[in-house]
Amino acid sequence: MITRRVRRPAGLAAIACALVVLMLGARHGGQAGPGGLDLAVEYWLRSHIADQQLRVLHEIAELGDRRPTMAATALVAGIGYLSGRWTHVLLAALAPATAIVLSQLLKPLIGRTINDYWALPSGHTTGLVALLAVVGVFLLYRTNIYISVLSGLAFAGIGFVVTVMVVVMIRMHLHYTTDVVAGGCLAFSAVVGIALLLDRLDEGSRAARAS
Repeated sequence: MITRRVRRPAGLAAIACALVVLMLGARHGGQAGPGGLDLAVEYWLRSHIADQQLRVLHEIAELGDRRPTMAATALVAGIGYLSGRWTHVLLAALAPATAIVLSQLLKPLIGRTINDYWALPSGHTTGLVALLAVVGVFLLYRTNIYISVLSGLAFAGIGFVVTVMVVVMIRMHLHYTTDVVAGGCLAFSAVVGIALLLDRLDEGSRAARAS
């Protein structure tokens, strides 16, 4: 899925993202308040997005809830199936679920809260960004024009929902900016890590069949 020439930079990027999660967790662990970046972003959004606009955006952001996300996961897995690659199907099935589980495990360990619930990393962000990263992998591994078009449409749609959802969560004081950043970084690390593992397994099985 990830071509050999980009595996090393992709792996390094995944490690860097994991380090960002760890650093944000160490910086904001056990806290209930915002940092400087969190305050600045939330203030800017409150200054530029009126309540009437927020209601419209909130309707779109609800597409990031559990059931729509599960439907989107099935759609992405379907694109993977149409590509004819078992690794694509497994990536769509495993990577977002793994990323979400990791986010739920990290939340109480880090202990950052907002409105009396665990906040860092943002689980909603983790799940949707993981799906977005999976589709990004599909786009890099070009099978045919139809899969590329479907993947491109899925990438645009999920990317739009992620952007709106993040804006709404921060504007409504449901998450801090650093929660969202941590969720996105965690998702990217999980997807790239699992993609590289599946590539290794696929190459091993091909070599075994060839011998």
